[in-house]
Amino acid sequence: MRHVRIGVTVGALLALVVGVSGVHALWGRSETVPAGVTLTGDLAVSASWLGGSPVWAPLYPGSTTPDATLRVTGSGSGSTLGWRVQITSTVATQFAAYTTFQARECVTGTVIPAGGYPASGSLPAGAVVDVCVHYTLASNAPGTLQGQQVSPRISVVAQQVGG
Repeated sequence: MRHVRIGVTVGALLALVVGVSGVHALWGRSETVPAGVTLTGDLAVSASWLGGSPVWAPLYPGSTTPDATLRVTGSGSGSTLGWRVQITSTVATQFAAYTTFQARECVTGTVIPAGGYPASGSLPAGAVVDVCVHYTLASNAPGTLQGQQVSPRISVVAQQVGG
């Protein structure tokens, strides 16, 4: 019982001293693990429009562009190499509140989540993902946007994960 009281008292005293000085302590633990084999991999990802860059007609309030297909291909070497693809978009600032972007895997129609596709697991090296993308202009978009450029910009990011 006496050891507990001394430990609490010292801990409280240390906390007061630490609070005043701005210094803190970090506790850690280390473990010895058996030696093993470490493997590395090499991931390369390319993206290209199927059929060439899309040429979308003007958007009118409430309208949606036709789907354009972006082919994302992963390649690389490594026995445990896996990856996810993230697709994001930006538009001109004045359109941001009125424009919706959607990216989905073309074959299944699965929407590409913010954390990447697939949502769980990973794609193997050599996988090809066709991503259908489109934009919708809200029906309440103001007339002041008429004739202005939406200036869509699509970003493709590959995140390397364990396979």
